[in-house]
Amino acid sequence: MVSLIATAKTVAWAFVLSLLLPTARGGETMRAKLDLIAPRLRSGAPALAELKVTRQGSPLLEGVFDVEVGEGGAPFLRWRTAEFALINGEQTFRVMLPPLPEEAQNFSLEAHLRFTAKNGAQFDLGSSPLAGSQPGQLLLGVCVPEGAHVQAQIRPIWQSLRLERFASRDSGQQVSITTTPAFFTPDELPASAIHFLALDAVLISGPALGQLRERQLQALLRWVDAGGSVCVLVEGQLESAALSFLNQLAADEVQAPPYEADVAGAVRTIAPAIGQWRCGLGRAVIVTAPLMPEELNRYAWLRMLTFLWKVKPGSTADSIANDGALPQEPDRWDGPNWQHASRPVMVRSMKAMLPGTLQPIPWPALAGLFSVLLLAIGPGEYFVLGWLRGRRWTWVTFPLSVLACSLCVLWFAKKTFGVRDRHATIILTDVGKRGRILRETRLDLLFSSDSRESRTEVRNCLAVRVREPADAQADGDGIRYEGRIPAQYTLCRSLRQWTPSYLRTTSLEGGTDPSGVQWEAFNPVILDHRVTAEVLTLMGGRRDLHLGFHSESDSIFLHEPTEGIFERGGIFEVLAESSAHVLNDPLFEQISPNGSSSLSDLALPGERNRRRWVIVASSQDGSELRLFRYLYLDPR
Repeated sequence: MVSLIATAKTVAWAFVLSLLLPTARGGETMRAKLDLIAPRLRSGAPALAELKVTRQGSPLLEGVFDVEVGEGGAPFLRWRTAEFALINGEQTFRVMLPPLPEEAQNFSLEAHLRFTAKNGAQFDLGSSPLAGSQPGQLLLGVCVPEGAHVQAQIRPIWQSLRLERFASRDSGQQVSITTTPAFFTPDELPASAIHFLALDAVLISGPALGQLRERQLQALLRWVDAGGSVCVLVEGQLESAALSFLNQLAADEVQAPPYEADVAGAVRTIAPAIGQWRCGLGRAVIVTAPLMPEELNRYAWLRMLTFLWKVKPGSTADSIANDGALPQEPDRWDGPNWQHASRPVMVRSMKAMLPGTLQPIPWPALAGLFSVLLLAIGPGEYFVLGWLRGRRWTWVTFPLSVLACSLCVLWFAKKTFGVRDRHATIILTDVGKRGRILRETRLDLLFSSDSRESRTEVRNCLAVRVREPADAQADGDGIRYEGRIPAQYTLCRSLRQWTPSYLRTTSLEGGTDPSGVQWEAFNPVILDHRVTAEVLTLMGGRRDLHLGFHSESDSIFLHEPTEGIFERGGIFEVLAESSAHVLNDPLFEQISPNGSSSLSDLALPGERNRRRWVIVASSQDGSELRLFRYLYLDPR
């Protein structure tokens, strides 16, 4: 009996203490700071950051961080992290911040941190300053081992990769472009391709190449396949994983592996000392010879630079490589114009794919309804209430008439727009040689029948909200993230009734092309002469596919099913605009993938003196449109 009483007292005290713990933090102290790995954000892209935490107290404290990024108290971004386990002392965690909305550019931002423990205790950790993104800001990731000697060797090389070095100061030319380095040790280089979306290009030093793990190399390869740019310096002995990485970078342009190891493990090659390779949609430069300082200003290195940064062929690239300067005209360039026409085109096409229509309430119905209302509250009330000798009741009949009219308008709206959610999806899959998927972009439209919060589960990809151009400033705080980005998280967004909401998801996970089209068997004869029999053979017997191509001069369908799957003009529009170069930019023809809401990274590159076709196969299942896209360059 005594033991039962003692047990009951223990349970009661434990319950009382559990109620007191959330408000009594005891000796717990905590400080935290969020620092960007690069000095600035890349426009429209996620950001790599370090979360530095210092605490003293209990041996272990578990909980989540709440991060708000904004300016002047107005949040642009809300993120609740996955659960962290904090020990005593200092800890540093590498995290990826989701992209900021377009309106956050050019702001001096702050990241406000709070920590909520499992027991309910809360810690307000203050704010950390963050430098916002700016037009013309390029981020160059530099992977180099620790050590002053190694970093001193790599410094002139990464500095020679900056495009702003070519601005002609003698003529007063001003170029608003800045190349900022973000340094990584081999252990710190990301092992997930999605993390590289935060960078425009990557430089791998010779000593770092041999220290990278196979998982890191494969992540970097998938990012280059998707449109990234990498410069690799080769020196010393290499393991098989690093050697295989070099050969995979060059595999799209050669039949046999150009790089091999001799008996001592050193790399030997028949390729040029500064090898330039197209890898999927991206660019790779492999340097196998030691670089002397004077070589960084020679024609071969400058020509490589225009290739690596995807500078537009023609006068701009020639001016850099031949003259060592940007063109003199125009005299001022205000940074890259990375707004791409595909966003409004995709938006219009997705609306057309919605089940039913999105037409407004018919005007005859509205005109008739308001005519009845005017008659009721005007001559109707005057004569009818006068005849009944009850004009004082107008204070009742007038509100009732307006209420009845409002209910009728609401009924018409529900009749027109419906009471169910409507969805439309475009999945754009870029296919490379050997049937591999280079990247996949998914655009989802949700037309909500009521106002509510929507939660989307995301794994191993980047999800961002896409706004219509006219809505660029609206609803800036209506989105938040919960979880570990990009591995597993939830995107929460506020939906407004009968207002379309768009979501872009970018995946670099790779895979095998499911379309069945023999992309590599196409040739200029088929494309120029539109040989129908050959086209059907290359489609693998799939007669349900639309197949066409887009070139600089035209968009042509090579095969159409007997039953139309989508409005012909709509597919032409999506085909043409989603495959065009970056528009209205005098310097760049393509940018590295960033997963941004502007869709600017969907543009595909060309090549000087080579004809270019974008071959597209499409099929539709209800409100889902699948587009498979293959970039074909004339080998002649």
